[in-house]
Amino acid sequence: MNQYENCTFMIDYQLKKEVYPILKELNISPMMLINSLFLEIIKTRKVPFESRFETKPPIDSSKLSDKEIMELIQDGIDDVKNGRMYTIEELKKIIEDNLGL
Repeated sequence: MNQYENCTFMIDYQLKKEVYPILKELNISPMMLINSLFLEIIKTRKVPFESRFETKPPIDSSKLSDKEIMELIQDGIDDVKNGRMYTIEELKKIIEDNLGL
């Protein structure tokens, strides 16, 4: 038997208001949708749709202190240790899509 755990997400009020009736029409619970999404991410190691996540503007390193630079480097090391990284192919695609290179 599966074990379940509560997980709390913040979602834009208007998005929730619009999507819940659609899910109901499709006979899909929010839990089923999230579980399916997570399973697909595990299976493919990718988000199964083109993301529209907000991105941060580039950082001007000339305006950072040595401490801020070291914190950014540590953040990058932590991302790698925790599996939050991209393959070379994914990085190339991100650069092509966002910079047109």
